[in-house]
This record gives sequence, structure tokens and C-alpha cells, in this order.
Amino acid sequence: MLYIKKRTDIPQEIINALNAAKESYKERISNGDSKAARNAFDDLLVKDKIRACLIQEQHGLCAYCMQDIHKKARIEHWKSLSNNTKDALDYTNMLGVCYGGDIAEEPVEEIKGKDRRALCCDAAKGNGDIVLNPCNPEHMSKICYDEVSLFIYTEPRDEQLEKDINEILHLNGVKRAGGAFFDTKTNLVYYRREKYKSYKSYIENLRQVYKTPEEIYMAIKKKITSIENAEMYTPFAGALLYFLKRDLRRYKRQIELFSESLVTLH
Repeated sequence: MLYIKKRTDIPQEIINALNAAKESYKERISNGDSKAARNAFDDLLVKDKIRACLIQEQHGLCAYCMQDIHKKARIEHWKSLSNNTKDALDYTNMLGVCYGGDIAEEPVEEIKGKDRRALCCDAAKGNGDIVLNPCNPEHMSKICYDEVSLFIYTEPRDEQLEKDINEILHLNGVKRAGGAFFDTKTNLVYYRREKYKSYKSYIENLRQVYKTPEEIYMAIKKKITSIENAEMYTPFAGALLYFLKRDLRRYKRQIELFSESLVTLH
């Protein structure tokens, strides 16, 4: 997952449409009429423009799983329409997400246990509410990836956020009785593992090309800057950035320790 900074320069056409809908459905929405809230949102003529804004501010990735959402994106209400009608037409409550396996853009690879794989992201969340918020920098700073399984976890440990990750959004697939693991219908864990392989190849190549910690540190730093400055990110960029930034800290520490040893010697 990656931190999402919500745009403040929303096109005026979107602002006007949202304000008009709020005014039109004001009384029913304020009374908690979830059907009215849904109708107000569904009747918007600017949903494609909202979707385009969300894709742009999220650099082309699903707010939860980081899959590419260029071809097809769903507008997700972080606070669900059913339980939070007053936020139904609030742009800051909207995220761009994938279809989570609910509607496949391409045929899903046939694997054993396919029928037991779960939906993910908004498709799994449904009308429920979660605490985990991609727009909360504190939450996103806790996101980590296990180097062996490539499962997402939190550090420091946050049980509520991990409950949302595992039981609501299914970002780590699902576990059945007996401990059997099944990936999601969109193969999230599989693709994160593939991204990790590309990261390992990149690091090994750096070690072949550069011989000093300083050179490797600068190369990694340049790579991170390149990724973060891109208008659109490659899928699962958050996992790649996590490991690159971890290595950056390690090489920085190596450089600092070497400098400290030189000072001690003198």
C-alpha cells in the first residue's frame, strides 16, 4: 500500500456537480437514507471525471492492493454509503480501486483451489467499514512486507489494521481450516512475490556494477526518486519501494559506521 495525498485542485465541474447533488438530496441524506445517498451518487454525470482524478492522484494504482487500474477502476467510498450517508458525495471519501476479482479484465489463470480463492479490496469490503486508511500517513508508515511470504503486516504491530488487511480486504489472500493458504482471485500475493524477484535482481546487478556502499547507496536513492517522481507507477510499486528504502537505510548506516571508525582511528 502507498500513502495517497488527496487532491485540492479538483476540477470545478466536479465540485459543482457534487454540491448540486448534496443540495438536491440534502434532507434525505441528513436523515440517514442510504438509498437516497446511493441514488445521489449513481445519478452523478461526472463519475468518469471523478474516476480520472482518482487515478491521477493515485498514480494509476488501486488504493488498497496496488494493481493497475488504468483499464477499469471502481469508485470506492472509504466510509461506506450504507453507514455514512453524509459522506456519500464527499470527494475526500472517494478512492479508486480495482474490481478485486469480481469482474476479471482477463481470464484468471486456472490453478488448483481456484474456487476457494477470495475477492479482495472493495469487492471483499462491501458495505462494511474499516479503520485502515490509505490517506492516513501514520497508517501507511506502519505497512511492511515479509521478505519470505510477501505478506503485508504492520510495524509496530497494529491488530486493527492487520484485521482489515487480512479479514476484510484479503490483501494476503485467505487461510482455511488446517492453515491452508489460498491467494486472491487477482493473485495479489503471487504478483508481490514476482515484484520482489525483480527487486532482488536489481540489487544483485547493483552489487556487480558498483563496489562501494556509497555508490550503491546513491544508485538506490536515484531509483527511489525515479519511482516516486513518475506520473504513473508500475503495479505493486509500494512493495518495491519498501525494500529499496530498507536497503537505503542499511547502506546509509554502513557508510556512517565506516566514517565513525575513521574518526576513532584518528
